Amino acid sequence: MMEFIKKAISWLVLFKKKITPFWLQWSFFPKVGQPPLQSFVEIAFYLFIVYYCTNLFLDFNRIPENVINLEFDRLNDYRYLSRSSQNDSTVYLHYQAAKIGISIPMVAMKSDDTKYLGTNRWSISDDSMRLVVSKNRLKTNINNYWLALLTMAVKADSTIEIINEFGQTVIYEYADYGAWLGRLKPSKGVEAGYGQIRRMLPDSLSKAMKNHYRIKLSTNYIGSNKSVNVRDSSWHAEPDTDRDAYPYHEWFLDDNGKDRLNFHQFEIYRTSSEQLGSTQFVCLEGMISNNRSSLMDARFNELCKVKYPNMLIINRGDRRNGINISLNNLSWKKEISRIFPTEPPGWLDRYDISQGRYHINLNTSTIDSTSLTIDFVGSTDFYMNNIEPDIIGGSYIKFTDPKKILQIRREGLTFYAKFKELENRQSIRCFAVTTLISGLVIILLTFFIIGVCRSLQVILKPLLDYFKN
Repeated sequence: MMEFIKKAISWLVLFKKKITPFWLQWSFFPKVGQPPLQSFVEIAFYLFIVYYCTNLFLDFNRIPENVINLEFDRLNDYRYLSRSSQNDSTVYLHYQAAKIGISIPMVAMKSDDTKYLGTNRWSISDDSMRLVVSKNRLKTNINNYWLALLTMAVKADSTIEIINEFGQTVIYEYADYGAWLGRLKPSKGVEAGYGQIRRMLPDSLSKAMKNHYRIKLSTNYIGSNKSVNVRDSSWHAEPDTDRDAYPYHEWFLDDNGKDRLNFHQFEIYRTSSEQLGSTQFVCLEGMISNNRSSLMDARFNELCKVKYPNMLIINRGDRRNGINISLNNLSWKKEISRIFPTEPPGWLDRYDISQGRYHINLNTSTIDSTSLTIDFVGSTDFYMNNIEPDIIGGSYIKFTDPKKILQIRREGLTFYAKFKELENRQSIRCFAVTTLISGLVIILLTFFIIGVCRSLQVILKPLLDYFKN
């Protein structure tokens, strides 16, 4: 029997040599030494690369959770009633209005003149609502949100009585607004900010300043490291912007070089970090004081008309006390990845750059009218979780309804966004990583098969030699 097996094997070997072309180097079993097995260090390196790329692939497909907190307040005199000097039956409800705009450029292309770092625009100003009073009795049909605010303002002027006829359902809504607004108190940041800027104001400007504001932007840290170090968290003062506050300011200097408008603005800023639960936030905080007024803006237009008769620089609607601040969003851009939700995307972001979940918080105790715009610059699909926007554009959403703004202040705004311009970049990133992983896995499998076959050859060689003899 053994002799027959040996003859059969010899015949198969001879048959294989006859039918195999000389140029075919394949063999049924791996040949000893061809190809040589790699060293332990090389195989360990390949395994490390596969492990790293696998983690990278998982990160590339993880939807980021982005949290952005916005705080904004006027630090003094923000809600009151005043009577018209010309008509005793007219009363004005004065309050603060804010226009907040967040620009986060989630786009694949960058123009030569735009870095697309993203900006945060704050415009806070005085506003008022005209109401009619008859014999110190105010009868109005304003909605319940404003009615609750009016009631709070009337407390400072007990000579006016509010009469409002509303149904039972409206009573509950009005009471809810009143109770919630009554609990709103200036935060510790507002109180500390007012004291901080008063201490840092130069003596020459301390008495002149009449408007004091605080703004704060904070975002969660989404970098790959566990923490971020803010090297300098001290306050830094901006120089008095007397000469730069308005465009063409040099027009308003008299022959002696004296400023005809006498406008001053003083600003201090700092960057800091804070831990909220298990999440680290980095904050940009600013305090601004100025002496801007509606009379000053009117005077500005008068001086402009002398120079350019047909030009109106400041619109009538903007002739109020306030600030207009535009700042770059928190960004420590390194061109390859982002560490804050407000930064533009990079090729090595450890998150899915084509989509994201966003949670926006508004925190203010003094601003009664707010509009919020969130713009991603590029084409974006929005999927809202709790509050529908008043306006949805191709790249932005906007909220202006006071009730919706109040709901955002109470609950926060949560939505999901998908960025169409970044889908190709995301696909390229995932394809590159999966291709590299596939190639390395094939190499490692080849090493494994060769190693198994050669190990079997070594183990079975004594047995084969025994049968041959």
